[in-house]
Amino acid sequence: MRWFSSLLLLIAGYVYGAEHTTDTPADVQKAVADGNAVLLDVREADEWDAGHLAAAKSLPLSKLEAGVPAAELAKLVPAGKVAYLHCAAGGRCL
Repeated sequence: MRWFSSLLLLIAGYVYGAEHTTDTPADVQKAVADGNAVLLDVREADEWDAGHLAAAKSLPLSKLEAGVPAAELAKLVPAGKVAYLHCAAGGRCL
């Protein structure tokens, strides 16, 4: 079953033209801690409420799809910062 999930992620990456970062978790953690990056959790509010990474900011995918005002995005991801997206299994991040 794991191969099937991997296949779905591969297909999703091809369809959407996106791919997961090649940065290691340690690289991501350091970039966030150093203030060079932000970690955005794109899971929905009920998932966020059930638990989330301490350094993450919530930005549900449904809100992104509906359209987020540029000023709000600029507050979440200031200019010059890398945005790392996080979700439950990786598909929504793409």
